Amino acid sequence: MKNKMITLVLIFMFCFNTASYAFSLEDAAEVFKGAIEDIVNYYIGSGYEELTEEALATAAMKGMFSVLDDYSEYYTLDEYKSFMESSTGQFFGVGIVITPIDGSITVVEVIPNSPAEKAGIQKDDILLSVEGEAVTGYTTEKVALLVKGEVNTNVNLVIKRGGDEIKVTLTRQLIKVNPVVVQMIDEVIADADPADQIGYIKISEFNANMLDYLIPELERLKKEGVTTLVLDLRNNFGGILEETLGLSSYFMNRGLITTLVDKTGEQTEYVSLSEANFDKIVLLVNKYSASATELFAGALRDTKRAIIVGETTFGKGVAQRLLFNPKGGAYKLTMEEYLTPLGDHLNNKGVAPDVEFVIPDYIYDITTRYYYGDQDANLIKAKRILIYLGYPIANTNDQFDQALLDAICAFQSKMGLYVYGGLDYTTQRSLNTALYEEVGQNDRQLRKAWEVAKYYNEFKR
Repeated sequence: MKNKMITLVLIFMFCFNTASYAFSLEDAAEVFKGAIEDIVNYYIGSGYEELTEEALATAAMKGMFSVLDDYSEYYTLDEYKSFMESSTGQFFGVGIVITPIDGSITVVEVIPNSPAEKAGIQKDDILLSVEGEAVTGYTTEKVALLVKGEVNTNVNLVIKRGGDEIKVTLTRQLIKVNPVVVQMIDEVIADADPADQIGYIKISEFNANMLDYLIPELERLKKEGVTTLVLDLRNNFGGILEETLGLSSYFMNRGLITTLVDKTGEQTEYVSLSEANFDKIVLLVNKYSASATELFAGALRDTKRAIIVGETTFGKGVAQRLLFNPKGGAYKLTMEEYLTPLGDHLNNKGVAPDVEFVIPDYIYDITTRYYYGDQDANLIKAKRILIYLGYPIANTNDQFDQALLDAICAFQSKMGLYVYGGLDYTTQRSLNTALYEEVGQNDRQLRKAWEVAKYYNEFKR
């Protein structure tokens, strides 16, 4: 009888759920509320977990945002605070950048003029404890939460330097992250001629401090007679729209910077009201240059204010707005698409360079050996790596042809491998290693950008 009753209940539930009706927002709210109440009141799970209404609401919100695009995201209040610190580049802390190395929380950077620098904390110091709590094996995020806190409050650290353990008490202050490095090109390329007077600007992100740090440096370069710049925006994932618009306006003449278009088709135009600075600008980008970086690159490209060097950018041509709800965290929601001054759509497309210089992809799928006459996509990668390393191959198709055979034999001979022309597992791994070492030792993309800057008029469209 008991089994029959269970069967009848299940049948009833399935029949009930097949009923169709117009589902309203009010219905959704009732379903949401009812499900949370039922879980809190009746759910036992495998371990009889205690699930709060807040935890369930958060899980439901995150689930709802998971069906949106990759750029929309729901944040709890703690996550929202962390996101704001990251995007604005400002937080209350002591001024160290940490990362786990071999299980130890290691200082990899000390921010200039920070409490940490003034107290003598150094790069490669190992953080052992925060307020008496051992942090070895902790995640970076967990340690950061312990170190950060209210302004003008103290935090006690124990660090290890060599064989010594050092106790340090630091007072938390407002830390501003400087995303800008300003140098002359001969300071980053050893054989560059200082007489060329080419400025090199590396911008890692468009955070809230970017213009405050950058504009004074640009004005200084102008006073020193610099008229040519290389702006390195590789691996810059974007940032704050207002900072991007400000930088665009600095380099552009009066006119349209971008147009943002919402779901209804309503357009908002952003324009430059200033006059352009610097005569010759080279933008160096790669496939990880994204979002606001692409807006900036597209604006300077369309207005012929820069030559773009490197790789086609990521292709994130949509903008998010941050909406805050004090009762339930905050969320970042894709609400607009941005267009270049000439109306170009960049989403899923990116900005193509005027002068292409691509860093080859590594061979990720090392599961097959290849020989003369084979055909495979990995052969394209192998050819591109060999070309980058200086071996003469005329094409980058997917054929194992004579040119690839000759190049592999020459590579195997140089690396001390068995020379027979087969692209075996060892040779594929050696190609990856050689590419990694070459990229690290010789930044050829930057050298190409320097060449374009040096002979700017020859490359200009």
